[in-house]
Amino acid sequence: MDDLITSILRDLQKDLGEEFDSNFQRGGFFNEPWPDKRDGEPSHLQKTGKLRKSIESVITGNRLKFSSSEPYAAIHNEGGTITVTKQMNAFFWAKFKETGQPQFYVREL
Repeated sequence: MDDLITSILRDLQKDLGEEFDSNFQRGGFFNEPWPDKRDGEPSHLQKTGKLRKSIESVITGNRLKFSSSEPYAAIHNEGGTITVTKQMNAFFWAKFKETGQPQFYVREL
């Protein structure tokens, strides 16, 4: 029985790994497109490819786990709140002064 479960998990690991990779190519999670950024531009979850390349899977006993080593993966997957620090705010304003282009929505602290 364990060999059958392991075989099924390996098949799932391969199929789901390919499907997750295809999500990046499609720009959405299965049939649901990723939401646009706040400025209306398309999502940039595949801008550098680091997140896509970081997705790993491991079979442990009767479990299959997919994960990412990128620290920002969880907030993209599960949502959440990012607290803007004074350093982040200063960086934004320095870039704005340099380019004149507001690239991010930043609330004052």
